[in-house]
Amino acid sequence: MTQRKMKRNVIVDYKSITEDQLRMLNDSFPHGVDEDDLTHYLNSKGETVDAIPLETEDTRYLFKVSVHLDKKMKSFNSDKLDEIVNSENLELNEELDD
Repeated sequence: MTQRKMKRNVIVDYKSITEDQLRMLNDSFPHGVDEDDLTHYLNSKGETVDAIPLETEDTRYLFKVSVHLDKKMKSFNSDKLDEIVNSENLELNEELDD
């Protein structure tokens, strides 16, 4: 009989989200999150919380949804896009200078 490895369960709030976790979210949901992507759970206060579920090889994440997380994801995407555009412009300028 093979033993199944237990996955860690982690709930992440926008205040403590890491850049790697933001990258995972953006890679998994490049066009944003729809209502169908969300799951709901009751917190210790009995309040319903919306969360984005995401699994990796060893961890099951629930990213609590809030306006702040949405802004952070959009900002991360915008920063990533700016890096790509700036990099392409730099390469284009270098080619033009040659």
